[in-house]
Amino acid sequence: MNATMKSYLESEIGTLKARGVYRLPRVLQTAAGPRVRMDGRDIIQLSSNNYLGLTTHPRLVAAARRARWSSSRATRPTSASFPRSCRKGT
Repeated sequence: MNATMKSYLESEIGTLKARGVYRLPRVLQTAAGPRVRMDGRDIIQLSSNNYLGLTTHPRLVAAARRARWSSSRATRPTSASFPRSCRKGT
């Protein structure tokens, strides 16, 4: 990343933090489903697009692991969490 872009992004992130609106995506500690564990708490997941149950289907999970991709990332990153298997390097 060039210095101009880095400076611009750092400035924008600083502005968001100063306004109190900077957020990081949250990480699911369990498989996606109606109830999940996040930040050490069991919660009801209301922002999931898993209405077909495909996020936890064994064949799709295996394919996602091979491709290092997750089928649960259809929502905007700011409105949902993502499973630990989506994180870079996992």
